[in-house]
Amino acid sequence: MTEIFTDDDKKYVIRPIKGKGQGRDTLTFDVKCKNDAHIALLSSEEITTPMVEIFIGGWANQKSAIRLNQSRPDKAEEPTPDIVCCEEYRRFWIRFRNNLIQVGREGDEEPFLSWENTEEPFKVTHFAFSTGWGSAGAWIFDDEEQSSSSSSSSSEEEDAEKIRQRGKKPFYRRPAVWLDMKDGKIPMRAVIGGVDSSGEKIYVGRLKKDGTLLPGKIVPSHNCCYAAHDGQECGSSKFQVLVRNKCCELIWVSAGDGHIPFGALQGGFSTDKEPVYIGRVMHEGATSIGLVHPSRGICLCSYGGEEICHNEYEVLVVKSIPL
Repeated sequence: MTEIFTDDDKKYVIRPIKGKGQGRDTLTFDVKCKNDAHIALLSSEEITTPMVEIFIGGWANQKSAIRLNQSRPDKAEEPTPDIVCCEEYRRFWIRFRNNLIQVGREGDEEPFLSWENTEEPFKVTHFAFSTGWGSAGAWIFDDEEQSSSSSSSSSEEEDAEKIRQRGKKPFYRRPAVWLDMKDGKIPMRAVIGGVDSSGEKIYVGRLKKDGTLLPGKIVPSHNCCYAAHDGQECGSSKFQVLVRNKCCELIWVSAGDGHIPFGALQGGFSTDKEPVYIGRVMHEGATSIGLVHPSRGICLCSYGGEEICHNEYEVLVVKSIPL
């Protein structure tokens, strides 16, 4: 896994399209930036026409668009507020099969941007990426062995045997993914955090609150995720659930005083944009899941409508992941 950094200069970094067969029609990548993650699909190793540009989180991280040959008007655009983040990687996929350009994000099978290039179709041989407009960036691109016949989420969740039957090698780089909770159904391989005071299983989730992204506990019977924030317990019916990759193993490791064990999973970020990690504690005989705040040296969880603080806790850690 190699990080590539781009400056706030709008200068494209050009790379050849890798992969074989269908692997040459999809890009899957992670990006971390404040705004304006730009991808260009190229017909050669130079920035020249014909080309298609994809702007993710443009216009101050409020809109995304597809543009042909660096000319307006844009061919497709969609409001996408806060789609990228400077504090954590966000994962996307871009498919360009048969000149149909589709752009989607982790956990979504349907694209949020789509446009068919019938005006000036071309074969994509290279791609380029850049940041600008007040934002630098960090990128991670999947290698040529990744299956690219579907979106990032579906490729990670798809049964490995089915992939082998199609003659494709499964690629597992991420130990787990965050998926939007839908229809109140807990997905297969959702990460179990423990047992609530009622005896019900609780799961690892996260929610947004006042500019933060907070790990917490999902109580399925409530269809709600609870987290600690600003001295209180907050709950939301709009949240994400952590889903383990089929071939990866996650464990809880004891720690304390702000220590973060090697391999810990970042769960979100705090009010001051510090990365926070997924922790859990036992409180009055029940498990509570929350956030480990390294600089404060504590794990913050919620219980009974209140925020509780513990100096000793367990952290969710990756034990093993196939290469």
